[in-house]
Amino acid sequence: MQERLAFTASFLGNGAVVSRAIEGLSGPVIDQQFGQFETWTQANAFASRINEGLDLKLSEVRQIVTSSVLCANDLFQVVDASQCVCGRMANPPIPVSSGLQFLFVELDIAVTFCRMLPAMPSFARANRLLHSVRGTIFHALYYVLYSDICAHCQEKISGKLVRLLEALQEAFPQQENSEVTLDEIALRFR
Repeated sequence: MQERLAFTASFLGNGAVVSRAIEGLSGPVIDQQFGQFETWTQANAFASRINEGLDLKLSEVRQIVTSSVLCANDLFQVVDASQCVCGRMANPPIPVSSGLQFLFVELDIAVTFCRMLPAMPSFARANRLLHSVRGTIFHALYYVLYSDICAHCQEKISGKLVRLLEALQEAFPQQENSEVTLDEIALRFR
């Protein structure tokens, strides 16, 4: 059976792009050859014209795109559900779980976002960064509470969370009594 291909619109930053979806493969993937559009509606209209040229009905496009998105979600669930597989004999232990590696990078990026917050030229951009930081905190706490990871990895996540909270408090120094501890945040998610 031949792979079926369809195009759809996706948000990217303040604009939108056209993405390519292949049925049964993880995606959709941004197709850079079409450039960036000011609005999602413009990108969607462009993607619809391409799909018409491929003789695809709207129901077929939805089926192809949905299949591609579901494959991507399955991939993320496999990564997210991975258990801790530390190289405990190494000094220091090295996490080899892709889910943990992703979480560690995500926490480091969130710290960088916190350092960028005071210099943001617009409230909307700062708000997007802050939203991303909050999502990272939730993701880290969820991983600690609901994943099967060793004490070493829990300590490493906790250390990175403390560093993130410190960076967040440094970004908003004018607020008194804004000290939030890791324990208080963890209690809110239990």
